[in-house]
Amino acid sequence: PPALRGEILEVLDKDGDAYDGFFIAQRTLFFGRWIMEGVPGKSGREKLFRRGHFRYPGKHMHEPAQITGRWGYLRNYYLHYSHPTVSGWLAKMNYYTDHDVAQTEAIDPKLFRWYRFISYPAKVFRYHYFTVGLRREGFHGYVLSLLHAIYALVEKIKLWEKYCQASRALKDDPD
Repeated sequence: PPALRGEILEVLDKDGDAYDGFFIAQRTLFFGRWIMEGVPGKSGREKLFRRGHFRYPGKHMHEPAQITGRWGYLRNYYLHYSHPTVSGWLAKMNYYTDHDVAQTEAIDPKLFRWYRFISYPAKVFRYHYFTVGLRREGFHGYVLSLLHAIYALVEKIKLWEKYCQASRALKDDPD
């Protein structure tokens, strides 16, 4: 948006050497409505950075970045056009969870205690609804928080499936 562009130009001109990167809050188009994720000037994602101070380890789709140096916060937000429909969201979830499970090498069987299939998605819901602040977005925020929890549950079930298949393969191996 123009306000973010102006802020970026201003901060690079004034404080360009003082920071190695900036967090920028996002507005996400979610099923036809703009949702604010994060608080401008106080939270956000690592989006503007100096080369060498930001790196994704490259193992999972939504893993946190590894950052170094001094980071600041910009007051304006960027626009994220990722969820125009429920079907699109579910397709993306299926793609991302398949990718993340395929990248997972060692799976700890303790992850599959029955209560973790309830507690982990509940924790994810609470994080998005309360910590990220999606409760401010009404029913859209509730649904988005719920979908994040479903995402966590589906990923956990796919990991369990992978673990079961690997365990079965070991039992069937004659050597």
